[in-house]
Amino acid sequence: MMPISIRRISEPRGFTLIEMLVTLLIMGVLAGLATLAVGGQAQRQANDEAQRLYQILGYASEEATLAGEEYGLLVDDDGYGFVRFDPGEEQWLPAPARAFADHELPVGLRMEISVEDTPVLAAARRNDALRSPEVVILSSGEISSFHMDFVSGKDSDPVASISSDGSGSLVRE
Repeated sequence: MMPISIRRISEPRGFTLIEMLVTLLIMGVLAGLATLAVGGQAQRQANDEAQRLYQILGYASEEATLAGEEYGLLVDDDGYGFVRFDPGEEQWLPAPARAFADHELPVGLRMEISVEDTPVLAAARRNDALRSPEVVILSSGEISSFHMDFVSGKDSDPVASISSDGSGSLVRE
């Protein structure tokens, strides 16, 4: 009689190397897509806000010329608003048009402004009812010289910018 050999069928004890590599590849691709989606959103917000302000400044320039009034842009840490100079009261008052309503920036976005090549510090931009605007839009069509950067998060590199050389033309980069 011949001995009968009994073979044990081995049970799987883990994942194969191929399965692990495919899993890591899929996780890497998903992590990359998530990073691009989040990073792109902050940049897109900054560009959208720069475009919005650029258009409102253009509208304010046209409105100042047509109405014969002076407008100003007040920049704060968390947003901006427009004012109109009232010659009767000899002071800046909130601009009445809905397009000039105060606007709050999205969280994580900030604006850095320089007026005539001099940076305006955040402490000097605090809400003060009697302060003068950083940017003045005259009825003659001129806009004071300024450069404004839109910076997203903790980055120091601007994502977008708006500037004027003082002649009335606006440039968006």
